[in-house]
Amino acid sequence: MESNSLTVLYDGTCGFCTRQARFAQRIGGIGGKHVRLASTADPRVLERYPNVSREAANRQMYVQEEGTGRRYGGAAAVARLLREVPIIGLAGWLYYVPILHQIADGGYRVIARNRHRLSRVLGWQALPDDSCADAACALPQPSDTQKPTSTPGASY
Repeated sequence: MESNSLTVLYDGTCGFCTRQARFAQRIGGIGGKHVRLASTADPRVLERYPNVSREAANRQMYVQEEGTGRRYGGAAAVARLLREVPIIGLAGWLYYVPILHQIADGGYRVIARNRHRLSRVLGWQALPDDSCADAACALPQPSDTQKPTSTPGASY
């Protein structure tokens, strides 16, 4: 992993989140940083970042500076990504102005709580090239030919 890189941990089951992560990757690259995407729908991602629980990953996106190990969550993660973009990077620093900080955090929480609804309204399903596209994140579905079997000693 490059020390000059950022890793975006995002909800790969959410079309809105996936599109925003891909956008962050494009704009982060403009600023010269390598931006790596990591869908938290892939269990290996949370194994690699043990300080991020599944619950925390479902509440907000994270950006980690690979060189320093510093991690930003929610609106702070968005601000961290913005700081890498020429010209508009100043907007990322505005996050640290006290009243703007609270407004950004509140706005981020509202969007995060409604991200799956936003995905449906906008018609943004998880993109086919997402880490879940190969069904790695899907729950196994019983086939029509499979009958449930009982296990001795198990209670149902």
